[in-house]
Amino acid sequence: AVIMSNSNLYSQPFGLDNFGATCYVNATIQALYNCTNITQYLLTHPNNYPQPPQEALAYRYVDLIKALRAVSAAGAQQ
Repeated sequence: AVIMSNSNLYSQPFGLDNFGATCYVNATIQALYNCTNITQYLLTHPNNYPQPPQEALAYRYVDLIKALRAVSAAGAQQ
């Protein structure tokens, strides 16, 4: 596993491939990701999310961030 220091968390390339109008979704995710206080809170306080159904979006966002960081870290190792 690759562990990034806090200074590197937001310096890695981040985003999704654009397919047609998905650029709007990608831009929204990038904007949310760059709200570092929100992203850091969601990553470090997984048990503080609201109860269903409100937490679904927060959980999916954290899953997406973790997956994209894993792909970015794997690419950086090559």
